[in-house]
Amino acid sequence: MDKTCTICGRPSPAAAMICGACRSSSFRSSNEPHVPNEVPRGVRLKNGMVSVALVCYGAFSLWRNDLYLPLGSRPSAYPRPGIHFQNTSLTLVIIAMAFAVIHLLVVILDHHDHKPNERVYRFLGQAAKVLGMAFFVLAYVLDLIVDGHR
Repeated sequence: MDKTCTICGRPSPAAAMICGACRSSSFRSSNEPHVPNEVPRGVRLKNGMVSVALVCYGAFSLWRNDLYLPLGSRPSAYPRPGIHFQNTSLTLVIIAMAFAVIHLLVVILDHHDHKPNERVYRFLGQAAKVLGMAFFVLAYVLDLIVDGHR
């Protein structure tokens, strides 16, 4: 009787202790029914609210052509220290925010999808996270190069 890896979804021999493809030790036998992921309601609500907040702040920032990112809280400092992204770096930060929204919404979609395709959602979430971080770093570096006064 073959087993299926719960991480990558590839079949493995019954005697295998570790998946040959992804090196995971999490298996489900082929005769076990699929149990879909359950994400707690609080996590889904938090992800949904943060997604809406990111979309709203991104739209407002595009409208003003200025996205302010606070970097700390020094009570004596006025104005608060932070970064203002504008023009091209703003566009890159908005793309990074879109990937963050995708990363958050994938968790909600995975909860409501009962098919055995958790690995697809895991891949999409990780890809969105990595791409979002890459775009944010690129925007930050571009902002440092263009403004250069930090």
